[in-house]
Order: sequence, then C-alpha cells, then structure tokens
Amino acid sequence: MESISTDGKNLAEALRTTPAYEHLNDPDFFVEYPVMHSPLALPGMARAVEYLDEVIGKLEPVLLVGDRDVDGVTSTALLQRFLDQRTGPEHDLVHTLVSSEGDDYGLAGSFLERILNSSATLIVLMDMGSAHLSEIQMLLDAGKKVIVLDHHVISDPDAVPQCAFINPRLLPYCESLEHRGKIATVGLVYKLLIAFALAHTNLWNRLEILMSADGSYNLYRTGAIIHSSRHPDSSILPENLRNHLPGSLPVNEQEAQTVMESSIQDTLLSIKEGSEEAPLALNGLEKIEPELHFIHENDLVDENRRAAAPWLESEEGRLRAGQYLFASAVMQRPRLLEFMVEHSDLAAIGLVTDMVPLLGENRVVARLGMRLNNLLGNVIPEPEFRPGLGSLYSALRIHRSEWSGRDFGWKIGPVLNAAGRMGETELALDLLCSSSEEDAATLAKKLVRLNEKRKDRTKFNQSILEELLQTEPEKATAPLIVCFDERLEPGVSGILASRLMERYRRPVVYMNPDGERIRGSVRSFGGLSALSILEGVSGLLLQYGGHPEAAGFSLERESLDELEPALQNHMQSLLESTGWNGDDHSVREGLVVDLPIYGLNRNLYEQMELLEPFGPGNPEPIFRISNTSISEVKFLSGGLHAQITFQGNRNLRGVLWNRGGLIHTLMQETSLISESSPPKGTISGLNIPIRWIMGTLEADAFRGGKKRSKFQFVIQDLDSPLFDSADAAGASGDRAVAAEKNPERSAVIASS
Repeated sequence: MESISTDGKNLAEALRTTPAYEHLNDPDFFVEYPVMHSPLALPGMARAVEYLDEVIGKLEPVLLVGDRDVDGVTSTALLQRFLDQRTGPEHDLVHTLVSSEGDDYGLAGSFLERILNSSATLIVLMDMGSAHLSEIQMLLDAGKKVIVLDHHVISDPDAVPQCAFINPRLLPYCESLEHRGKIATVGLVYKLLIAFALAHTNLWNRLEILMSADGSYNLYRTGAIIHSSRHPDSSILPENLRNHLPGSLPVNEQEAQTVMESSIQDTLLSIKEGSEEAPLALNGLEKIEPELHFIHENDLVDENRRAAAPWLESEEGRLRAGQYLFASAVMQRPRLLEFMVEHSDLAAIGLVTDMVPLLGENRVVARLGMRLNNLLGNVIPEPEFRPGLGSLYSALRIHRSEWSGRDFGWKIGPVLNAAGRMGETELALDLLCSSSEEDAATLAKKLVRLNEKRKDRTKFNQSILEELLQTEPEKATAPLIVCFDERLEPGVSGILASRLMERYRRPVVYMNPDGERIRGSVRSFGGLSALSILEGVSGLLLQYGGHPEAAGFSLERESLDELEPALQNHMQSLLESTGWNGDDHSVREGLVVDLPIYGLNRNLYEQMELLEPFGPGNPEPIFRISNTSISEVKFLSGGLHAQITFQGNRNLRGVLWNRGGLIHTLMQETSLISESSPPKGTISGLNIPIRWIMGTLEADAFRGGKKRSKFQFVIQDLDSPLFDSADAAGASGDRAVAAEKNPERSAVIASS
C-alpha cells in the first residue's frame, strides 16, 4: 500500500497529491449543495412516474418486490412508506414481497410464481430484473405494469422489455459519470421519488438553454442533458429530431428565444407524429408543456470553473453543468429540498453498504442521509429519523453526533443484511416501515439478536473453511479459489467469499448447500469481472447475475462435480486472454499516512468528518506512527479487548478489539507477567517498544464521544522488536495480525 508523510495539520492537502485521492481535487467534493444528476436523465423515469400517478389516483394495488440484502430492503421500505403516505395505509393497497434465504436467485421458481399470481396492477422490481428480461416479459404478458429499478449488468441491453426500465447502465454516457453508473438501487428509488415530486411542479416542463458567448448552446431538461449544438453526436435525440434544432443561437436573448421556441415545438411535434414509440431516454418529452429558461454560461459558473477541465467541450463537463442546473433549481425550492432530505436516510444506508463509489452524487446523497450536510439546520430544518431507524441506532448504541460511514457499513448494514441471510427478511422490512416507536424498539432488539446468530454462523463456517484449506492447501494457491463443503450453512457466503479474497488476493467462488440445490457467491477485484468468471460456465448454472465485483448463482447438485474443473479451465482462459495478474492490483484501496504521535489529535479527527463517508472511490486513510512505546494497558471483557496508552501522550487512547491476546503476548516478553497469568485489569509502568502501529480514528465509545470531542485510535496492525525474540523462542500467542512484517500491506480488517 502506498504511503505518505505529513504532520496532519492539513490532511486533505496531503492526501490529494496521491493517485488514490485525486478526487479531492474535484471542485465539488466539499460543496454542500445537492450537486447531483437530474433524475430525468434516467431512461424510463417518466413512464415510472406515470405508473405511480395512475395507481395512486385510481387506488390500485401495487406489489413491491425487493432482494434480501440491504439495498433491496431499504429500497422496498423507502418506496412502501412513500406510497402508503399517498394512498392511505388503511386502504392496504401497497404489498411487499422480499426474497429470503432459500428463494431462487432472482426472478425464478416459486418466487416468480408468487409475483405472477399477485392481484397487483403494478409490479415494482427493485435490485433485480436486469438479468431476467424474459421473466419481465412474462409479467407484461400477464397484463401487469412493471417498473424495474436495478443497477446490475443487463443481460441484453437491446432486448429491454417495453416497461419503465430504470437502470443507469442504459445511459449512453454511463462511463462518463463520476461513478460509472454504479448507483445502489435504493439511490434509484430515491431519484424516482424526486422525479415524482418534480412532476408535480413546473420543473417537470422546464427546458434550460445554456448559452455560450459564441452562440453555441446545450439543451437540458431540469439538468438532464438533451442536446449539444457543438457536439450533436452526443445528443439523446435521434438524428431526424436533431435536424429541427439550430446549429447556433443569436447573441440577442430575445431573438434566441424566438428561434428556440419554434425549433422545440417542431421537435416535439415530430416526436408525437412518429410512427414508433418514443425512446425511454426521452422521458415523455413530447408530453410536456415546455417552459424555456435561458442561462448564460458565465452566470452559471465563475471564471475559474470555466477554465478548469473538463468543461463544456467534454462530455463530463456538459454533465457537470447539468448537475449545477439541477442543484440551482432545487435550492430555489426549500420544500423540494426538505423532501429530498426527508427521504435520504434509507438511501444513505444502501449507498454506503452496497459498496458503490462514494463520489459525486452518491456522496451527496450519503451525506444528506447521514445528516452531515451543513445545509441542515442552516437552510432547512433537520428532520427526525423514521421510528425504525431511530430504534435501530439506539439498539446498536450509535449516536447521531458521533457516527461515521464505518457505523453504516460495519454495524447498520450487517444487522439489516442478517435478516435476509437468516431467512427473516421481513423482520428488517417491518422495522424500517414501522410507524410505532414501541413496535420499532421491539423489532430492533430482535434484529440485533438475529445478527448475533448470524455472527455465530459466520464463525462456524469460517472454521470449516480453515479446515478445508489446511486439508487441501492447493486450493489457496490456485488462480481461482473454489470452496464447497456439505457442512457449510447458508446465508453468509458473501462475507466469507470477501474474506478469502482479501486474505489470499485471489478471486473466490464460495458455495454452500441450500436445500436441494447449491448456492454460491463470487468475489473479484482489479478489473477482472466476477460475471465473466461465471459466463464461461453458465451452461452448468440455473441462474446467475450481479456486478463486476460481486455476483451470485445457483445450480443443481448433480452439476457440482463438473463445475469446479470447468471454473478452473475457464479461469485459465481468462488469464491468458486478458493478461490479468492479481499481484498487480490491490484488493482494497487506501493509503498509509505516516504521522508523528502528536499528529493524532482532535484537529485530525475533525478533518476526517469533512471527508466522510469513506468507501470505494474514497478510501479511509490508515494512520501509522513509528518508534513509540506502550506505557499502560487495560484489558476488557476478560482479556478479549485491550486499551493502551502511549508513552508521552496520555491523551491518545488506543484500542484493539477482539485481540487483547496480541498485547498479552508482548507483555509476556517483558517478563512483567508470567505466561500463565490471565490478562485482566490495568497494568501500568510498562515500556513495550513499538516499531510501528497502524489504525484509524473513531469516536471513543467509552468516553461518550459526544460532539466529536473524544476519539480513540483503533489499532489494526502493529509490529514490535519483542516479536523477534518471541519468534526466536518459539513462543505462541495471538500474533496473527503482526505475523506479516510488511507494513505496506492492507491493514483493513473485514467486519464480522
């Protein structure tokens, strides 16, 4: 892992000089305004809004279908609460169906049958559907209206059914987006709700003409790019429609308005008179009553921003200008901004836990939902959390004033995920949709207890994997790690596949029995797609789908013996054809920041909040201090955990979670305690030398952590000269973390 040195006084300045943090040079990274892409850019959005309007107006039944993971559950809960508020829960029109452990992967088997047999007029598929186009057509043939909100790879983009199909991968400029179209499904649901709100304002009809001094222009619909006069090939309009629009505009705005009004009317008329249905990307453009707004480029951004690349000469720049136009429209409507904040809480959880790039609009929504945005309380009032979330935060002892992205990704996400993994997805959904404080508190406690069972299952399966890899060590050195054992219990395959990948730095296929069939998870990294690993063996699988980084599948038991050699053969072909080498890539992003011990202070801790939330695309820095010593140790929970005090800095508290035995081993080498002495209590007067110690900063749960005034150094890795003598003496102990003496390795420990 790359490393830099700094005194910590200006962390962002130090970080932005490295490739992993080039995004900090983005002029909008620290902007508090909602700089995000207009929901009207997503193909199918207008049709989805139309469908929702119809079922709300006619009080028709709706079935919301979601996947079992956090993204699927938060998506379902977000849309359910929204629709219940508008149809009235007493009408009981909004029903949900969430997959759970044991259901077929995606739209298949009995799960699909339940959807087909539903009496609902409208089916909304969330976090699924992109790999099941023929099944969606079955729903359409059965007379259902269908909305698809999904971000997975589309099996055949040219065969998307005629429904409200919303997937950012359909955008022609998807690769030019800051997140490359990787938006968690709950982010798409969130954008659908914003589009619904827009449809009930004049912003739905707003067309913006962004004019440049030379007469060139870009045409937007409330921030969604439609056409560029300088770059007509990037237009979403077909060529026959582009011909109606002028190549340039008069400098005089009144003359320009006359020209554009006539040209746009001709364009809309041509769409209406077209013999074929208008493309989904046009989002009902022919149905609007256009209101033209002329904005001069110089008035939208200042000279410095215009001089910064990329700007309107590039696709990225034109998209960025659209974000500014959308943000400007939102900031002029406080009620719309309040609406966006109100519904951002669940969106933030899904975005942070689903491992999408936390850049651009993903970061904007996450910070709104985490209540880290300075607009809240200054421009609009900060809303209360829905009862289910408030109860969950209380049950997990997470305080609003001290939380971080780590709490969302390592505490909230795993607890919500546990429900689907343990076959009780409805428990998480009921909690998030609860309107009763009392009921929510009860459900939150149940969910936390269920997560403890999930942890036990994870530990059980982990022990089986350890035994398997000891018995068959060749598995760990193969280009692709493939694991299966009849004793493995279902529900935690993704966790364990990720751990294996991080430990051995190889793509992983993990499988466990699941009823009469086998279910598996794939994890990959460094640009080698998990889906490409499965595509070569698709003939042996019942279903598969997912992302380039993570995928899932199922198969019949009789195909199991044939699958592993087929996977290894296909993997070898992939390596030969792509030249991919795992050693050339990091499993996780990140940077080691070398600091003097006095640099780990409150100022650094407060700087970290400005960079939150951390995740893909914005990795959390790992801090390292060198040549120090430990003066005091306090053992907790019978020696399971350890708090340490550093020599010369009693204000800095270090903590090792679940690895108190590591410090106990070091103390044995000082001869201050006997080998048989159990670790307990507080031991002072120590002088344990430390070569280097690495970790992160977080709120100090033992001292309240209120208002981010108290923090602690959470230790992830350390090395000491005492380990050398311990190794020479053949001493045993919990030194797993320090066994590797390379301080540049990734120090991020996967959450349990």
